[in-house]
Amino acid sequence: MSGPGPARLRGVPVTVSYVADPAVGRGEFALDNEGDAPLSAAVVEAWLDRDGDRLPLPGVSLFDLGTEQAVESADLAVPARSTRRFLVGFPRVAVDGPVPAATTVGLRVRVGDRELEAASPIRLERRIPRR
Repeated sequence: MSGPGPARLRGVPVTVSYVADPAVGRGEFALDNEGDAPLSAAVVEAWLDRDGDRLPLPGVSLFDLGTEQAVESADLAVPARSTRRFLVGFPRVAVDGPVPAATTVGLRVRVGDRELEAASPIRLERRIPRR
């Protein structure tokens, strides 16, 4: 393996509450740098998976949860021995028909010459409006 030390991409569960017409517009991820040198990652691909149906998500945007700022998808830097948590945002995608049993946002990033992949599980939670 070449490039920086061990890196790991993890998907973090996201709960989406809805009253009617559920839709998904983000996933959450954590990029762990377990090495002694900083690393830089770039988004290769993102997708929405609904019960095995994979929908590509071109042009996603990243939002760093630590700094509360937008981040370039081609320059996701992580200092040595630290973790960067971030949201992957995209235009909302309606969940048509019955709510799928399994919905995830998938992400693949390149770190050096390696590619890492993870899925952020989406939990769709229906709220009942008060009268």
